Amino acid sequence: MMGTFLPDQIKDVTEIQPFWGGRFAWPTTGRASLELRATNSTAKGVQYNVASVSFRSELPSQLMDLLVYGGLDGHYFSTPNRESFVFVGGVHVGAGLTTLVGDILYFRTDMRFAFNPGASLYIGFGFVVREF
Repeated sequence: MMGTFLPDQIKDVTEIQPFWGGRFAWPTTGRASLELRATNSTAKGVQYNVASVSFRSELPSQLMDLLVYGGLDGHYFSTPNRESFVFVGGVHVGAGLTTLVGDILYFRTDMRFAFNPGASLYIGFGFVVREF
């Protein structure tokens, strides 16, 4: 997955950051899943890493599935004005859409809001392989 990270009120992180990463989900009950996610950006003098755990629910339809999720984050970042990395915990909520592309291949797009440190918006897209 890859996308754009839009930070707000995060000390010394003022520029829009390109992000890339991956996620892995385990089905739990019905249309719900536990999802682990890791993303990274190294651009404009900032190194920013986020690890997340989410509880995700899927609402199926004929053409696309709607995803809604929320969970906890760990932000680990360094900026040009800091000599060391900072770790901050936070929470997030998000929504997305998936659509079938091939036998087990789906296209997914997300919009995710994170709170603490500051506030941020992540807009991303990528491919998902489902084998269940």
